[in-house]
Amino acid sequence: MQTVLLLAVGGCAGPQGAGREGALAASPRPYEPDIPLPQGFRLTDQSSEDWAAGPIRYVRHRYTGRAEKYVVRRFYLEQMPLVRWAAVSSGSVGGSHTLRFRRQDESCTVTIADEPASLLDRVRVEVLIAPIVD
Repeated sequence: MQTVLLLAVGGCAGPQGAGREGALAASPRPYEPDIPLPQGFRLTDQSSEDWAAGPIRYVRHRYTGRAEKYVVRRFYLEQMPLVRWAAVSSGSVGGSHTLRFRRQDESCTVTIADEPASLLDRVRVEVLIAPIVD
């Protein structure tokens, strides 16, 4: 009798939760429930702040992780509408990508750039949420 051995080989997910064609998976526990965060990205406490007073909040968080900037940009363009943020604008200057979103009375700016002095392709994501004052 001949024994057949089958091996299941899974694809490598790549840096910090990258899946299909470099897509990033969303963390199941982001720091702010309505701001998606790529898996594997961590809050930089000493560069972050937030406060809330009733319905008004201010959030300035910095996250770092390993991924390509363009993949992180695509992540936010795909994920933000899923939590009801509407895209307002996007741009790129000097290797830094800036995405702007709006929801009700808040604006959210996401800036994606290389982490300075990093040898491991680390990316910095800065998220700024502020009330819209008309």
